[in-house]
Amino acid sequence: MSGPLTFVLDANLGLTVADATWARYLAEHGIIAEPSTDLAAIDRILGRHRADLGYVPAADYHGFADDPAYRGLAVATSSRTGEPTQSAVLVVRADDPARHVDDLSGATLGYVNTSCSSSWYAPALLARQQDASIEEYFRPVLVPPWQPQIDAVVDGRTRCTSVLEDVWTANPDNAGRTRIVGRVDGLCPPVVIARDDVDDALAGSVVAELVAWTPPAGSIYGPFIGYDDAYVAPFFAMLATLRPGT
Repeated sequence: MSGPLTFVLDANLGLTVADATWARYLAEHGIIAEPSTDLAAIDRILGRHRADLGYVPAADYHGFADDPAYRGLAVATSSRTGEPTQSAVLVVRADDPARHVDDLSGATLGYVNTSCSSSWYAPALLARQQDASIEEYFRPVLVPPWQPQIDAVVDGRTRCTSVLEDVWTANPDNAGRTRIVGRVDGLCPPVVIARDDVDDALAGSVVAELVAWTPPAGSIYGPFIGYDDAYVAPFFAMLATLRPGT
């Protein structure tokens, strides 16, 4: 390939490409990182095959995993367990009368974006258990990601939110301020992908750099491991049960 390579990535996922080590590696290999929180724009770029590399939520990757133009390179892991699987918990304020998901019909639901595995697709799976779509069962409202999702519940800006259990447990105060009323296990962490015409040697180098990288203290995700279809398959099977267009 000639010219620089483009690496689009979800800036909410914690890959610190601006750090000196990553900046040096990317510059040495002619890779231009383009972090963004606009997942719709990232999807358009990937859908048009205009990016060489990407780092996206697994639920987002599910939308084009069958596209032969891209292949998986690496998967993030849980910051708590080191495994390529995570759980999402649906939480309400501690003084909320709700005890189960079926107590929350019509409730406001804080979510990050409609590509988010934990804040969008996990509650969509819970809504499916109620024979409803996420927008039929909840009233989704946008909130900032991770701990601010939980803060929005505590502050009363939204009645509930679905967040990674790793995030919820990271702050001990959350257990006293909120209560878990539902959970979805078996989510897959985010995935790094490469376009099919990215040189195998370069792709291998990217994987090696990802696997060797140590996330900063307090990161949402743990170290990367090499990609395997088996890591995403259970989550993809869950997503396949949702209504088209979720």
